[in-house]
Amino acid sequence: MRSYYYKIAGLDIQINIEASDKNDIGLLPSFAPFRQKEAKGDLLFTLTVDDKLKPAEGRSLVRNFDTGNGDTLV
Repeated sequence: MRSYYYKIAGLDIQINIEASDKNDIGLLPSFAPFRQKEAKGDLLFTLTVDDKLKPAEGRSLVRNFDTGNGDTLV
């Protein structure tokens, strides 16, 4: 898994991407100007992109959203 760090509006975020032939950091070209080598403060959130992740037990699907670039399950 590769980790990428960004500072956006003064807030640090982390994006972890599991190696895949479909997912890579190229999916977020607009984030490039905000990239950092490491987080400099507390993280606002961490996003993990991994097609093998399964929903946590006891949770139910709220809705499937068509984002125009694929479906997002919430």
